[in-house]
Amino acid sequence: RAVLLAAPSGTGKSTLAYLAHRSGLQVMSEDRVWVQQSPLLRVWGWPLRLHLRPESAVHFPELDAAAIRSCGPGKQRHVVDLALRPGGARQFHADRVVVCLLTRGEGTASLERVQAGVVVESLKRDVAPGFDRHAVRHEPALRAIAAGGGWRLRLSGNPHEALPLLKQMLDA
Repeated sequence: RAVLLAAPSGTGKSTLAYLAHRSGLQVMSEDRVWVQQSPLLRVWGWPLRLHLRPESAVHFPELDAAAIRSCGPGKQRHVVDLALRPGGARQFHADRVVVCLLTRGEGTASLERVQAGVVVESLKRDVAPGFDRHAVRHEPALRAIAAGGGWRLRLSGNPHEALPLLKQMLDA
């Protein structure tokens, strides 16, 4: 089972993925996955590394030792290589998928269920350039991964509050 994190840049997807990785969960991918619809629904990812903003070290002191690299004009990031699990491969897939729409908020982190239509409309909005190839195939793929509805996770200023909620989505 996989949780697909969806949100605009800077919301906290990579931070949450790193937190999940630290806790022993497998990270499928950072910025993109591939959706297979036939002969069965499957989502593929190729996890290599995560790119975390320099301020992430506030929550993860071990990142202080990680080199900060330039990842494009004005983008400085901690680059964290994802270690393979013993006997693991670099290619991962999941046959059961749930979409999590991330937002930022005040107070403590919270989780709520959302309908499939909300997930589809959210994923269709603001597709970044370069991720909009083959647009005619997007809607059927979005409907397939959102068929069972999804979740909205409101993040607080402390990413550690979100880990139990992430695990709750995986167990649902």
